[in-house]
Amino acid sequence: MSSTTKLPLQSKKFLALLITLAGWKLLEFWVLFEFGKELTHYGFLLMTTLIVVEGFLAVGYILGQAAIDKYTDLATTITDRDASAAAHRVKALEDEIRRLRSQK
Repeated sequence: MSSTTKLPLQSKKFLALLITLAGWKLLEFWVLFEFGKELTHYGFLLMTTLIVVEGFLAVGYILGQAAIDKYTDLATTITDRDASAAAHRVKALEDEIRRLRSQK
């Protein structure tokens, strides 16, 4: 399977994100369990901080993947265009060689 058709669970970055988010979820459940009966100001701030940080991690991963996708799409487009132009130049040179040979 080529690197462009990898499944998400074969990606090390995606697995790292899943493990990280699972860790944050465990921390959130611990805070809920610890402060569940009586949510103090400290518990509320801790829970809010956990949720905000987890959101930033998810958004950062999504934006990073979008940037990588855009970069690879651009690189593919450029190399395809360069390959097409090179093939056109080769064909033109082959035509010129045939023309020169036919003149002899």
